[in-house]
Amino acid sequence: KHYQNQHAAKFIPQLAFRRLVREIMFDVTPVGEAYRIQSVALAALQEVAEMHITAFFEGMMSLFDSL
Repeated sequence: KHYQNQHAAKFIPQLAFRRLVREIMFDVTPVGEAYRIQSVALAALQEVAEMHITAFFEGMMSLFDSL
């Protein structure tokens, strides 16, 4: 199961994820300042976000299975 999570295709479209990160960065950045994010860092952020979402839904599924 852990192997499948690490090697599964991304379920959040990359372009949509990049837009979301850009929007969040714009919202939290002070006026007049601009930041850039490396593509490697963005890929790592997306991977961790997807792992977190997957773990959350797996936890929810196990909660409902126990009812």
